[in-house]
Amino acid sequence: MRAALYLGCFCLASANAAATLTPQDFAYGMPIMATELAAAYRVQLPVDVYRVSAQDDLGDVRVFNAQGEAVPYAIRRVEVRADSSPAQTLPLFPLHGDPQSGSQGLRLQLESPNGALRLQTDGRAAQDGPIAQYLIDARPLDAPIAALQLSWPDSSADFSGRTRIESSDDLSAWRLVVAAAPVANLHAGSQQLVENRIDVPNIKANFYRLSWLGARPSFELNEVRAEVSAGAPRVNWSTVVVSGRAAADAPGDYDFDFGARLPLERVNIVLPDANSVYLAEFKSRANEKAPWRTVIRAGVYRVSTADGQQTNGPIEVPLDHDRYWRVHLSGESSAAVALRLQGSFSPSEIEFLAHGKPPFLLAYGSSEIGAATTDLSMIPSGALISAATLGSRNVLGGDGRIAAVGSRLDKRTVLWAVLVMAVAALGAMAARLARGRKTGM
Repeated sequence: MRAALYLGCFCLASANAAATLTPQDFAYGMPIMATELAAAYRVQLPVDVYRVSAQDDLGDVRVFNAQGEAVPYAIRRVEVRADSSPAQTLPLFPLHGDPQSGSQGLRLQLESPNGALRLQTDGRAAQDGPIAQYLIDARPLDAPIAALQLSWPDSSADFSGRTRIESSDDLSAWRLVVAAAPVANLHAGSQQLVENRIDVPNIKANFYRLSWLGARPSFELNEVRAEVSAGAPRVNWSTVVVSGRAAADAPGDYDFDFGARLPLERVNIVLPDANSVYLAEFKSRANEKAPWRTVIRAGVYRVSTADGQQTNGPIEVPLDHDRYWRVHLSGESSAAVALRLQGSFSPSEIEFLAHGKPPFLLAYGSSEIGAATTDLSMIPSGALISAATLGSRNVLGGDGRIAAVGSRLDKRTVLWAVLVMAVAALGAMAARLARGRKTGM
């Protein structure tokens, strides 16, 4: 009985001791630098944390104060893009002639503040000639725009170019919204590659002006739809670029290793050759033994125009944590070589209480430590939570803290096995005592 109790207490003590951490229990650390006193701080986790972390959920991340004490923390993903409602079709007015004059020669006739818009020219804007710009009436919208979707006839000729988006409330003063968004209508074999969605940084305005930069398409836009933002503004993406190698088991395919399980939301292929158009199939898998699964098929291109090289924009994918990726390219262009794959994701932030004395330290990388996040939602709304930055990486416990997953599981299994045996021994001894009492009676 005493042995069983001692064993059980020893196991519980070992479990409690494991919860008492020091910075040396982690592979690496980065100093956290703050410019003001606050109740709590938040800092964006860099890519190196994802590379080093032995836990898929970043459970092996902690924050320590100057006394070496772990402080309460929470990790949350930063939302990159706001939710948007179904796209709405907006009134579209083509503007002919000199793009320099544009809407400077326009006169407005409004039947009501949100009623019909009638455009007239005063002679400076030509009635004929190619369409240089489009005026978009966004007055029916009551929220900022998250994106514009352009539409043209399916039979339109190939085109690759850029467009500028400006906003105005009175058609007199214009503000730049998007400097040069790629627009494309290309064909690769029997596939049509269309890039017609333009991200807009949550701008609210009455009017928008779309201007072609350089070469203009031979077709006309027949519709513009707006995705209305319903949330917070966008933040910056974190992007990782890796080089590929020809797949040994699949000719024409290219394999990529991001070196970490990043929460990817966008991918893109960097094509080395100009005037290349492909249909790309993106696949991913969690490890080298898992089967490949198709993530998305999309068109990619790099073409030469009078204004320079034009390439497709990033391709949005469902949230994907897989480390290994494979890309197959098909099209009429020659086979590509030396491909690079871009992966972009919304980085996570760690928020922690300023408990103890600064400076604070972000520590990460351990195969034996699990998550211990705290619910910080109870922090009063009036408490100051300040943004902080990270310094250079320092070696703490070193790479020895990042053991193989198998050894980590073995240690956990042993600990649980000992605990189970201790409980079983206690139960058996209690049962024998109970039988002894009955026999004595």
